[in-house]
Amino acid sequence: MNDNKNKTILIIDDEEIVRLSITDSLKEDGYNFIEAVNGQEGLDALEKDSPVLIIVDLRMPVISGLEFLEKIQPKASDPYSIIVLTGHGTEADMQACFDIGVTAFLNKPFNVLNLRGLVKQNIALKTYQTEIEYHRYHLQEIINHQIRDIEEKNTDLNDANEKLSYNLNLLAESETRYRMLVESAPVAIVIHQDQKLVYVNKEAIRLFKAENEQDLLGKNPLDFVHPDFHAIVTKRNEKTLQTGTGVPLHREQMLDLRGNTIEIDICSIPISYNNKPAVQVIGIDSTDRVKLEEQLRQSHKMEAVGQLAGGIAHDFNNILTGIMGYAEIGKMIADDPNSVKSHFESISSKSDEAAQLVKQLMVFSRKQKVIIETVNLHVLIQELIDFMRKSLRDNIEIEGFNSHDNACFADVDVVALRQILSNLMLNAQHAMPDGGKITISGDIINISKKDCEGYKEVSPGEFIKLSISDTGSGIPDEIINRIFDPFFTTKEVSEGTGLGLSMVYSLMEKHHGYVTVESSLDEGTTFYLHFPKSKSRIETAEMDRENLIHTGKGTVLIVEDDLDILTILKALLDMLGYEIKVANNGKEALNILKNNDFTVDLVISDVVM
Repeated sequence: MNDNKNKTILIIDDEEIVRLSITDSLKEDGYNFIEAVNGQEGLDALEKDSPVLIIVDLRMPVISGLEFLEKIQPKASDPYSIIVLTGHGTEADMQACFDIGVTAFLNKPFNVLNLRGLVKQNIALKTYQTEIEYHRYHLQEIINHQIRDIEEKNTDLNDANEKLSYNLNLLAESETRYRMLVESAPVAIVIHQDQKLVYVNKEAIRLFKAENEQDLLGKNPLDFVHPDFHAIVTKRNEKTLQTGTGVPLHREQMLDLRGNTIEIDICSIPISYNNKPAVQVIGIDSTDRVKLEEQLRQSHKMEAVGQLAGGIAHDFNNILTGIMGYAEIGKMIADDPNSVKSHFESISSKSDEAAQLVKQLMVFSRKQKVIIETVNLHVLIQELIDFMRKSLRDNIEIEGFNSHDNACFADVDVVALRQILSNLMLNAQHAMPDGGKITISGDIINISKKDCEGYKEVSPGEFIKLSISDTGSGIPDEIINRIFDPFFTTKEVSEGTGLGLSMVYSLMEKHHGYVTVESSLDEGTTFYLHFPKSKSRIETAEMDRENLIHTGKGTVLIVEDDLDILTILKALLDMLGYEIKVANNGKEALNILKNNDFTVDLVISDVVM
């Protein structure tokens, strides 16, 4: 029987910072720790000690985490449970772990609360499982003994039946204890059979905002899946029942009974329920974790903005100098209309530059969900190159975007793409301390089904392949396969968090694309970004600004608390023939609209006042 006092955890990870993070997070709970830097050391430690839990990373030198699991061949009778750490493990890796018998996964970077909860949950499950197995084993021994006793001694059949009934009752009690364990588990557990929910535990009731189990039982599991993913989920369930193979842990967006979206990490396995095939789904609410990951991405984005700030400030000061200078000259030569007009045109041009610079900075730093739109990568990347030239060191040369097709249309999130390219260019600058060259080029290629293997949500078809190359120091072979892992970095602590390339990898996945890398020591590195080519195009045309000016009629209400902006808007609309009413705030505007007998045809209002 399992010793409840055993609180030893074996941590197998080649990164000291990860091992330290785990021990720091769990030491308050009274655990003892054994540390190993690779799978071989883990095997040696397992021979000497008997931990209650093993936390193992997949990617390590000497013997990897997957090889370690294959060697120990986890069984239900083992005195320990296992949690697998994943950075960017492939679906194949997780399926391999699942086939071996491991179903508990923790993504890096991890949240402390999630780590502590998962550890407590796995130790509790193992404790109950061991106790149940202990009772099952001894009950089976008793039953076997009774059967042998009947066969060998031909005892009274009634006495044997009474003893057998007693032992079966004990077995039923063990089943009841197991059901209580499932009911009180801190994860959602549901079973569906014939497209109906036939069992839900308390956590599932809470997660899906139900009052009781009757609100959920009998419903189609697809009722909790977004309609866009019905076909995918149906296919997965059919495959699970047909092949007897479960679905590894993955993240899905689901719907609760109120129609709200919830983020859930789920896995599923085929089972028999009431002697019929069914699917058991285990889900962990990851909504808060997703919010934390978004905060982490925003934090890294701000780190990049900080690196760009020096160049932006210098550029903005130059623009302001031009505006103020032309304004002073204009005041001095007010008697010469032609010269005044020329200088006002220069002021207008400089103001446009300032507005564009502010717009680029706001687009880069804004915090929001992914917004996909069809864009011409050739135009967007060229604008970003012009922006980055002002922010990188003077000894860094950026070669303009080269492409065989000037209309490289892709469905992307503009903010995310700017962050991806900015991260890669800042990394390239770091790899070239004595200066060098960054080259960005693009091409349209066809991706086959074989090329998609190992990448999530990537489908065959036409892709735009962006290449970002530098002439820096290159990446050593022994670490190139780990550069996309969260927190992995070769920089000093003050130079970066090790999250930049991890963010690039994650953002590419969200675009249904992927990133690869090639590098040679002392020659340089090239990152390849693969985006699905858009099926739509955007037609652009130059507009004659002079022909856009039209006079009109009607009453316009301007609501603005800045006097300069209010004066400019009023003057411009006066020139176009409109009758103007003004208000300095929302309250004044409402009074004008309610208490006057004239009709307002249009309201132009500031939002922040």
